Amino acid sequence: MLFEKGMSHKAYPLKMIYLPLSAVEAMQAVKPSEADKLQHPPRAQVLFTVPKRNFKRAVDRNRLKRCLREVYRLNKVVLNDSPVHFLIGFVYIGREEVPFRQLEAKLIFCLQRLQEVQQPLS
Repeated sequence: MLFEKGMSHKAYPLKMIYLPLSAVEAMQAVKPSEADKLQHPPRAQVLFTVPKRNFKRAVDRNRLKRCLREVYRLNKVVLNDSPVHFLIGFVYIGREEVPFRQLEAKLIFCLQRLQEVQQPLS
């Protein structure tokens, strides 16, 4: 659903694909085994990917994904005030690793773009 209907935004070396959802749609996107435990749908469900084409060694891909997850964890409060729920995919499109601070700046820029989205797609 995310890759079929989602919109994208690039902030090199990241490409963000996102899909705004209503609360009902967000709850339907949760795995059935997890849905029973939740009272409210999560504000965002996030996916991180680093292509094997650009980084042949799994160690390098895993390090980049770990850094991306940490940057998101530290800055996800940006989305807390949003009335919209999101499915978000971050694809690392660069061919070389970048420093943590640069990655953080680009991911924050992407999250700020999400703040501008006010209505879910119908």
